[in-house]
Amino acid sequence: MRFLFLTIVICFSLSVYSQTQEELTKGRAKLDKALATKDWAKVFKTSGKLTAKYPNFSEFRTIRFLSCFAGYKHKKLQKIWAKDIGWLREEVQSIEVSHDWATRSHSSFLSAASRNYFKFIESLQSKKDFDNICYFSKFWYSYYDGSEKKFTFKSSDKLQTLIFDQAIALEKSDAASSKNLFNLMFKLYFKTKYPLNYPEIHLKREKNITHCISKAELQLYDLVMAYRKANDLPEIPLSFSLSYVAHKHCEDQGKYDEEIEEKCNLHSWSDDGPWTECCYTSDHAAAKFMWIKPAELTYYVSRGYEISHSASYNVRPESALKSWQGSKPHNEVIINQGIWADNDWQAIGIGIDGNYANIWFGMKKDNVIKVKICE
Repeated sequence: MRFLFLTIVICFSLSVYSQTQEELTKGRAKLDKALATKDWAKVFKTSGKLTAKYPNFSEFRTIRFLSCFAGYKHKKLQKIWAKDIGWLREEVQSIEVSHDWATRSHSSFLSAASRNYFKFIESLQSKKDFDNICYFSKFWYSYYDGSEKKFTFKSSDKLQTLIFDQAIALEKSDAASSKNLFNLMFKLYFKTKYPLNYPEIHLKREKNITHCISKAELQLYDLVMAYRKANDLPEIPLSFSLSYVAHKHCEDQGKYDEEIEEKCNLHSWSDDGPWTECCYTSDHAAAKFMWIKPAELTYYVSRGYEISHSASYNVRPESALKSWQGSKPHNEVIINQGIWADNDWQAIGIGIDGNYANIWFGMKKDNVIKVKICE
């Protein structure tokens, strides 16, 4: 008897599940049809009905929320912007990025939502509504520039610039709002694929940096300076800041080694720290990601230039230098030849960790004069 009862319950559950899935498929088909028309007000209405019918399925709520912005020119949707900020604040928490059926196949919808979301933030700026600027910007980056980085739009770059400019403008008149905006900008900065390449902005970000130079790193520094001296070149001051960057990159290279794509070389960075992720390729298209690393990680605000070496086992200082000497492009960086002939190196950083060694060069003196040697 119990077995029969369980069988009936299971069959009923499967029937309900099957019916729900069928209804969801029909609902998605309706929404797809509405999205294809590019009538965003219709999309808002259709997704609203589906959200009411299936409140536990966030995919419909996500589309409804984004359609508010895709349909910027529609008067009904504009009213939501102007009068129902509370509703938007509540809805933005429900959006999810995982619904491929409703995102990848409707790029025009996402592009329209992206452009107009930025206009929405601008409208908040004109009202001096700094709290909501922070609130909605945070969720925007969470949606479009999250850990998976599936979606990145140029409006994210514009949004970052808007926040930065507003933070600068408020520094004297409203220090608290200015600080909040700066903190937000840096929180978002490391999630975007469009980093602002202005090293000075990173002086606004508090950093807690502790570092010491290992014996192996100091040995490599001495070897490089001896090599430069043999080529009638002056000694380069050892930089605390650039050595910190060089060592941090060695650590990251060790972690990134398993994830690194075939086309990405040793100048690549993972997304595991307070820096912008980068797949560095042989065409140097991602050079700005290298230049900005000292400013991202330290208070050294000038460009940084890196040479890297890897070995199958723990790197030795002598083998690292020998490897660079045997590579014309790397050797030219060290002894200022070729395209580097006019570069006056004023700072150098050395990093060795595990199977990796890095040297960073800079054309500005490091304000952090004291370099601590590890005990």
